[in-house]
Amino acid sequence: MSGKKFTLKLKLNGNQQSFIFCGNEEMCGNIEIIFKESFYNSDDKTTEPNQDMNRLKKIMRNKQKRLDSFKNWPISYISKEEMADAGFYYLNNSDRVRCFTCDGVIHEWEHGDIPIEEHKRHFPNCRFLITNSLSGVDTVD
Repeated sequence: MSGKKFTLKLKLNGNQQSFIFCGNEEMCGNIEIIFKESFYNSDDKTTEPNQDMNRLKKIMRNKQKRLDSFKNWPISYISKEEMADAGFYYLNNSDRVRCFTCDGVIHEWEHGDIPIEEHKRHFPNCRFLITNSLSGVDTVD
């Protein structure tokens, strides 16, 4: 699996979502690797994909962890802080970011884009956005 990356397409709430899974730390150095080699071994059923995704979501609840994921962020006109405040973490693939709550992925950012507004526009039913607008809290425990 070394050096390979693949996309898994899933339907969530009627919407097709793409998830990029990485096989080694060199390709995903900004995100703690939780998808172990055994995950890809069809003979080893000890690690369930949902468990690993839930663990990543739990890690990315922490705003500082989301912010840390942007160490290689290529876009200078949108701040890392704005991205983390909007619930996103960086996927280390072009300019793709994902919400830790709704798993929504946004890319192809343009000058003038405001991360929280783009999040609301593309994923208006995201629980992070709803909770954040009610409480003003940016980290979920």
